[in-house]
Amino acid sequence: SAAPVAPGGHGETTCDGSASGATALEAAAARKAGEDVKQKSVTAPSAAPVASGECLPVRLLDVGSCGHRFSGLPGIESTALDLFPVPGPVGLSVLQCDFLELAVGPEGSSPVVKPHDRHPAGTLHSLPAGSFDAVVLSLVLSYLPRSAQRAAMVAKARELLRVPSSDGEFLESEPGSESADGRRGLLLVVDTLAVDVKAKTWHEQANLRRWVDVIEGLGFIFLRHQVLKKSHALAFAAVARNEEDERKAASFTAELPLRYET
Repeated sequence: SAAPVAPGGHGETTCDGSASGATALEAAAARKAGEDVKQKSVTAPSAAPVASGECLPVRLLDVGSCGHRFSGLPGIESTALDLFPVPGPVGLSVLQCDFLELAVGPEGSSPVVKPHDRHPAGTLHSLPAGSFDAVVLSLVLSYLPRSAQRAAMVAKARELLRVPSSDGEFLESEPGSESADGRRGLLLVVDTLAVDVKAKTWHEQANLRRWVDVIEGLGFIFLRHQVLKKSHALAFAAVARNEEDERKAASFTAELPLRYET
């Protein structure tokens, strides 16, 4: 794949210091996408203290996961959901869920999953706010029929991500709590060339730059863009918003059009 054509970001360092969290998760998201061929049940956030030097797993939400492609990856505790999970073994642990209709409960609340006749993992109705380190939207946004729905999905993802407080630090109660490692929530987007053409420079990626502006307006900071063989990958980090930012966001009409819709 080509080198990044946008300014790079930092991301968090993994426990062994071998790679940044953003880069490692981007690579995993690209593998899951299978270069544009899409192919666990919900775990409530744990409040158990972690031994000194021990690394907490990355809590990852895979939205639009036909099959549970992140399952079993070292250091990742993944939750997979899809509107229509794939029948058979590959979809056994994928929760049925309309992400746009998913309720976001208070921080620390329990996920709500109800039985489903056709989907063994059940139907996901609610997740607690701020309970994930990363949300992956791989080959999802371009399949939604309206640009406003794409933006709404990104906004929902931010609600579920860990976000620092307004002074830049994570809100935490006790040492050893899940926020003590200082992770910042990551949004990883992989989508087809329907979003934008594959250009030689970032300046030529007019629609992708528009997407970045909109997503940043929803409470993120842009980290990097990676060109894949038949798709684009973008990484963002969640940022804090003060009351003025929240008011602006409430009046902001967010849309993420495909390149042929502009």
